[in-house]
Amino acid sequence: MNKLYLSYLMLFLIFIMHGNLSAQSDYIVTVKGDTLYGKIKDAFLGKLKFKQTGKIEFEVIDVDKHSQYFISKDTINFVSIQLPQSKKREFLKRLEFGKIQLYEKFVSHPTTTGTGGLMIGGGASFFWYAGFTTDQLLEIKTNSLLGSRAQRESNFDSLLRSRPELLDSFKKKKSFSADMLRYFIQRYNAEDANKVD
Repeated sequence: MNKLYLSYLMLFLIFIMHGNLSAQSDYIVTVKGDTLYGKIKDAFLGKLKFKQTGKIEFEVIDVDKHSQYFISKDTINFVSIQLPQSKKREFLKRLEFGKIQLYEKFVSHPTTTGTGGLMIGGGASFFWYAGFTTDQLLEIKTNSLLGSRAQRESNFDSLLRSRPELLDSFKKKKSFSADMLRYFIQRYNAEDANKVD
């Protein structure tokens, strides 16, 4: 009986310890550069909240106070960026980090009721932005009908221009899929990481 009790107690303690460890692997970075560990959770109306380890209260994650946050459960990093066509900062999902950085913006379109009660609209759009710095991001991919594909292709070509052989390899593929763009950004970043000065 004693061994069974101790076994249950040990399992319970392991469960509690695991919960505490995983809760502490989320983090936020303040605009001052301080990294704070704790737990991030979804809150009402889509606002994310953060509770620092050792604190009681949750605080809203805010683009004016925080430069980035990381959700360990999904291993996703979001960075506060002001896009060229925007007047305010917003959090974008970081897809690739290296010499060329790749970010994703996701926009939800609510369903609306049209004439005669017909439900129309709804869905979502994604936009990919890439660049050598967050101050010079270029739109390179979207599933939206807005904008010019030719301009997005030109934007992507400009990122690879410093590596003519890589740009040539990309052009030969004759594909502008999201997977292909990400693959060539990864190749660019890998080649950059392997350079010896």
